[in-house]
Amino acid sequence: MSLALAPLDWTLLGLYGAVVVGVALRARRQSAQSEDFLLGGRRLPWWALGVSIIATAFSSISLLGWTWKGYSEGLFWIQLQAGEGLAVAVVAVVFLPWYAATRATTAYELLERRYGRATRWVASAAFHVATLLRAGILLFATAKALALFTELDVDASILVVGLAAMAYSSVGGLGAVVWTDLLQMTLVVGGVIGSIALIAGDLPAGLAQVAGGIGTGVRPDVVDLSPDPARHPSLWSALIAYGVLALSVAATSQTPVQRYLACRDLAQARRALVLSFGIGLGVMALTLFLGVALYAWNAHHGGSVERWHTGAAVASDTVFPGFIAERVPTGLAGLLVAAIFAAAMSSIDSAIHSMATATQVDFVERLARGPLADRRRLAWARRLTVLYADGVGFH
Repeated sequence: MSLALAPLDWTLLGLYGAVVVGVALRARRQSAQSEDFLLGGRRLPWWALGVSIIATAFSSISLLGWTWKGYSEGLFWIQLQAGEGLAVAVVAVVFLPWYAATRATTAYELLERRYGRATRWVASAAFHVATLLRAGILLFATAKALALFTELDVDASILVVGLAAMAYSSVGGLGAVVWTDLLQMTLVVGGVIGSIALIAGDLPAGLAQVAGGIGTGVRPDVVDLSPDPARHPSLWSALIAYGVLALSVAATSQTPVQRYLACRDLAQARRALVLSFGIGLGVMALTLFLGVALYAWNAHHGGSVERWHTGAAVASDTVFPGFIAERVPTGLAGLLVAAIFAAAMSSIDSAIHSMATATQVDFVERLARGPLADRRRLAWARRLTVLYADGVGFH
């Protein structure tokens, strides 16, 4: 099943695209040197970098997936944020002073200083592979969801999102990525809040009806203190297993580390990190609550959301798009589709730019016979950004 967007929806999508292009062109004027392109000249405001950290992590899969978790299991998964908070504390105390004491550009430069060149290359290569694969998955999931609203097939949708992210990443560098991340996260949060408000208006008891259904599902508790390892997530698995995973990403992945290194000093890097955690906690709670609200709305309307699924069971990537197709009026539908696009691009643009930066610094410059002239260094960075955008879109 599919539902074509109305002309007004397409107009709003086009307006969103025009704003993104305008932000990129403005950022280009401030990216005349290679350090501007790679690290925003280390002068980007900490609060914008903090939003960019969480925008990078909160992808279209997060928007659709956490909505599905709320729909199927309630607010249970919010306890993962306990592990996230522990990871943030460790990074702020242990890792950020180490990064701030250097003028590095990538996380892996520091590995060479302690463990040698081979360790740096292996770690950087592992980051490239993992990030490229994640970006491809994000594109595919987004394309499947958007197929409900457009006449584009999955391949064409992948091409559109990939080219859009490539365009402003290669033009404006990290500054363009950070400022568009801010715009895109604002759009995502606004879309989630708008959807919750729409649902509340449709239910006889409003949000009270939604809240009354919390705790009546398969996993009624918000926090699970059981020590049983088969129960996931529990508070203990969130703190230990998920905490280790979150720490590995926050402390060593080039994507968030690049934001820390773009801050002016240690204090601003810590503020950016803490802000990203606070926003992430709020966005995850909102998205899970949207899923709970969608469950109440679907029950009140006789299961109308579930008719949009395409398999034997309701799929995680069709619940929210199904609601948009089923209920959301013209205009707001365009904004919500733009929010799904935005959630995808805020992760994909960062993946493209961070891979280009790591290749530039860890391989191209490390293997060069001498220091590269700044103009040549900037040209390499732009070319690599385009190259990785092609790789994300076509692998």
